Amino acid sequence: MKKIYRTLTFAAMCLALAIVLPFLTGQIPEIGSMLCPMHIPVLLCGFLCGWQWGLAVGFIAPLFRSLTLGMPPLFPTAVCMAFELAAYGLISGFLYRIFLQSKELLNILSSSIGSLPNPSKLSATFKSVKNKTISKTTIKRYIEYLEDAFLIDSAIRYDIKGKKYIDTPSKYYFTDLGLRNARLNFRQVE
Repeated sequence: MKKIYRTLTFAAMCLALAIVLPFLTGQIPEIGSMLCPMHIPVLLCGFLCGWQWGLAVGFIAPLFRSLTLGMPPLFPTAVCMAFELAAYGLISGFLYRIFLQSKELLNILSSSIGSLPNPSKLSATFKSVKNKTISKTTIKRYIEYLEDAFLIDSAIRYDIKGKKYIDTPSKYYFTDLGLRNARLNFRQVE
């Protein structure tokens, strides 16, 4: 129950910042005509509170500011800004949640270097320990993304031939052990 109050408080603070922040940049004519800083609190709300609150704050902020203060004009500027900022809040919340999942998976892969990661077992572990549902296909996709970013390399067994390559699991190794050790905070230096 405390978490909902904390989230609601952060969302309210972001909404207040989105209303007050344009006053600061509006005082400088060169910056005020080019920059509308209402985007910054909406992005923060998506990161801190989740996509639902980022969407709500992003949609409400320009409309509320338009109705109470007259700026931006309600039609068409404030309505367009409402949809734009709502999309910012939604997307930032989703991307942050995806990043957190991949960060936890990266921690698991970096601490179990050279072992055979099983996406089904990792998915079950996330569900039982973290109460997060991440499918095994998502975990496979994250591992592929890490390979595409050249953070990890897969190693296939050398003593098999032919069709056995298809169903043989791979081991994963970090290409840069310094990055791996930094990710683990130098706890497991090998």
